[in-house]
Amino acid sequence: MQATTYLGYARGGHEFAVADDLRDMGIVVWCGRVIEWKRTGHKRHPEPHERPALPNYLFMDLQPSQFYTAQRVKHLANTMHPLTPFAERDYRRFQRSVDSHYAAALRDVENATEPRPEFTQGQAIKAISGPLAETLATFERIVKAGDRWQYEATTELMGRAVKVRFDPADVRKAV
Repeated sequence: MQATTYLGYARGGHEFAVADDLRDMGIVVWCGRVIEWKRTGHKRHPEPHERPALPNYLFMDLQPSQFYTAQRVKHLANTMHPLTPFAERDYRRFQRSVDSHYAAALRDVENATEPRPEFTQGQAIKAISGPLAETLATFERIVKAGDRWQYEATTELMGRAVKVRFDPADVRKAV
């Protein structure tokens, strides 16, 4: 049987928790997210904060058997409204737009939190510890390896130019 898209109402500030609870029940739910940059407290620079794209509202694709199950979720109102085919078409268009803007905002957040290298491209650096201690290299760029940032450089090993990566704490400017 075809799932019907319903518009649900969640208490303010609980939209993401309600969406997570519905997902745990196996219900397909969408609560769009928006990232805003705000200065909080005495902080000098703004920080990213997530909020719902439509405060208080969730869109759920419910099978008939899931309708009453969804109503048991805390902070979700019992009144849910099915969308008409025209309203659902507009909702899907809005969903795509919000999701693409959110993906772009996530890239902006990642770029804003990327550390700035202390060296310029082509600058000579020297490893002060690690397996390549006392090795001279030419700084290329900063890269993310797993969850850590590393410096990528070119050095000469055994007569060949080789790309290597250093932990930022393991290198300093060559004198």
